[in-house]
Amino acid sequence: MYGKTHHQKQRFRCKDCNRQFVVDNGHLISKEKRGYIERLLSERVSLRGICRSMEVSMTWLMNFAASIWEQTLDNLGVDYELLENLSDEELQSVEIQLDEMWSFVGCKKNKRWIWVVYCPAIKQVLAFHVGGRGVSPPPPFPLHSTIGQYHLTAQKPQIVLLVSFFFVHLCD
Repeated sequence: MYGKTHHQKQRFRCKDCNRQFVVDNGHLISKEKRGYIERLLSERVSLRGICRSMEVSMTWLMNFAASIWEQTLDNLGVDYELLENLSDEELQSVEIQLDEMWSFVGCKKNKRWIWVVYCPAIKQVLAFHVGGRGVSPPPPFPLHSTIGQYHLTAQKPQIVLLVSFFFVHLCD
């Protein structure tokens, strides 16, 4: 025995490494509860909402989410052979989806727009842009210059060609 914590729980010390620990500290989360949390993560429930409803700490949830995301496949079932076998004309007619949403960071005056380019043929996000949106329309995706806030998640030149044809200025 090695004293008590500030919550009056008995502390012990390892004889090999002299590390202090508390037996049965009540931080064990059952497999059932982990399953619920995993489903909430897959349903895109907010992290703070999961913490409140499942009574877990944000630190634990972030570590758990990172372990779940590490197990996710990198290619998510992408069929690159489909794109490689397409002619230039067919490649230009592949359906691309664009989605936008806005949120704010810190305060409502700090609005940020999120633009996502998705290709359902290969089931992958091709590009995304996060940034402000003033009076002028959002900038097009200049995928040939991927510096700054423009990012590509696909490294196939066919996809860059494909996306460069699709984007037009969208004004509300």
